[in-house]
Amino acid sequence: MKILRLLTAAFFALALTVNQAQAGERFGAGLLFSEEELPGIRANLESEVFADYWKSLLDADWQKEKAFLDTLRPGQYCVGIGRVGDILRREAFVYAVTGDKKRAARALEALDRLLEYPRWDVFYDYDGKTLGVDLATHATMSAAYAFDWLYPALDEKKRAALQKAIAEKGCEACFHTLGDLRYPEGKTDWRADHYDLDLSRWPYILDKTNIKGLMIGGLGLGALALLERDSRAARWLEMAEFSARRFLELYWPDGFYPEGSGYWEYSSTSVYPFLQALKRITGTDLSDLADLRGAAEGWLSIQMPYTGHSRGVVNFGDNGREIDSSPLFFIASTFRDGLAQWAGKKFCRYHDIHSPVFYDPGLAPQPPTENQSYRLLGRSWLTARTGFETDDIVVAMRSGGPFNHEHSDRNSFILKAFGEVLLFDIPHPSYNRRHPTWQLRHTKAHNCVLVDGRGMLYHDGSEGTNKSADSSFVVAEGRREGYFYWTSDATPAYALADPDVRSVVRTLVAALDVPCLVVLDKVEKFFYESSISALWQIDNSDSHGEAECLESGFLIRRPGASLFAQVAGSSPVDVSSGFHPVSGEETKYPFVQASCKTKEKGQLMITAMVPVPESAGKPEIEIKPLDKAGKRWQVKIKNSGKSFSLKVTDSGRVPGFEVVR
Repeated sequence: MKILRLLTAAFFALALTVNQAQAGERFGAGLLFSEEELPGIRANLESEVFADYWKSLLDADWQKEKAFLDTLRPGQYCVGIGRVGDILRREAFVYAVTGDKKRAARALEALDRLLEYPRWDVFYDYDGKTLGVDLATHATMSAAYAFDWLYPALDEKKRAALQKAIAEKGCEACFHTLGDLRYPEGKTDWRADHYDLDLSRWPYILDKTNIKGLMIGGLGLGALALLERDSRAARWLEMAEFSARRFLELYWPDGFYPEGSGYWEYSSTSVYPFLQALKRITGTDLSDLADLRGAAEGWLSIQMPYTGHSRGVVNFGDNGREIDSSPLFFIASTFRDGLAQWAGKKFCRYHDIHSPVFYDPGLAPQPPTENQSYRLLGRSWLTARTGFETDDIVVAMRSGGPFNHEHSDRNSFILKAFGEVLLFDIPHPSYNRRHPTWQLRHTKAHNCVLVDGRGMLYHDGSEGTNKSADSSFVVAEGRREGYFYWTSDATPAYALADPDVRSVVRTLVAALDVPCLVVLDKVEKFFYESSISALWQIDNSDSHGEAECLESGFLIRRPGASLFAQVAGSSPVDVSSGFHPVSGEETKYPFVQASCKTKEKGQLMITAMVPVPESAGKPEIEIKPLDKAGKRWQVKIKNSGKSFSLKVTDSGRVPGFEVVR
């Protein structure tokens, strides 16, 4: 038996030696891992964390994928190129991990299709030079991985063809594009087939967006794959490094990425692998140029699981989807961060091929502490919570400056309680300005104030979902025993739409143990009297959200919880309900609106809200004036044996308040 084992070992050693002698090194570049690291990656893939994901890779429906590949023809202009790249990346990875030659053959078939494309992106400049904006960046990463992981399976001819494609169709396109972002002056000649958009300012716009991260990953990994094989690789790598340094400056000082979770993932799944490969191959470590541990903590602070959406998030702007685990596992392993490890394992259902490579099973997950229950992200996004489970309460408020993929939503806030989103932010309206849901990006479709029926200024979408000129500022915030408060001044955003606006300020005071919220909206004008209104959006995504207008208030119902509200102010208030007029979806987007009946130069509206779980008793809410002039008010709330009392003074631009014990 011992002799048989020795003979078997000798046979495999000889086979490996012959294979390496014929095909060179086991990996073409060693971008993300070496042969010595494969046992650990295999163990990760077979662990409970990745077992389902690994099974999905092993059991991929090749007949379906082959049928798709067979529909493609040489010369087709980028049709299906993203899916071809995904197939190539997956099959090459499985081959690298298992050595299964059938998976290598599949990968080579996908590679042949990728090589047949005359170019890898639909964007180009006036001279016809291809730009690597989106498709080419993904294709270049997949091609670089294929060069690395399929290396033993590539004959000299295929290896040369792949090198040339990475260089000409991938790296040169990405290099040219990042060069335009680096030196954008006069770069107004971008073109794209089938894009109904004005691209003349895109070199400026994309320099500050997540798409730049894709360019960095494509160019950087392509350059590293060809570092000793192409004389241009050094300048490609310099451009990728420079661009990565600039890109990491977009993170806020506390580490949060301001486009939100989905766009953080979109960039991170390209940038972080490049950072990993760059450090492995050149020794250059750029991971400390942004507070990436803060990025993970900030991402955790906007988690908002609710019934039917165990991985829901606070969805300001187009931020609104869960992410895969690889960015968090990269941060966890790079910085030995147990909180990032915990967040990745708890909230990330999806994985990509980087996840088991980055994951360190020896790092103990560290659950959040009380410090993670209240966050002010970049002095722009504010969140407070009772915990991270479905039934916990989350309150989030949007302040701050503009950023790509934002909405016209300054001072809007979201409330989730008892498994239901009771104050809703409509998720991800269409990117297309001609689509009926484009209107849902405007102020009227958010939990915001309107002045004479008008909100903030928003762009027309002719350049895409780029940032507007709106800004707001957190002017006061804090935590006290039993409550917290936020005050945000959105005057600059409203004044762009109406120059007569002197001030628009919202203060939120909340006691989550009661639980209750009190919202103080104060609007002042310079010359003309105006009426103000506050809108509150209802989650009707499952057709189970509804509103009832009450005397001086309203009730929002969801299957698992309700929100009772009373409204009062410096003039009488009228409460109504309605639907946003979206063609084809006339009853999908309901809202409640509280409006002052008279016009004044300065108006205060007070809204007191109490969320209650299903079948709970009705809370007591009282808002009454303490003087005839309506300058002093008292708010009293009783709910489930707990009480909260607040005195409000209407003096100046920002109302004063005192919590009464």
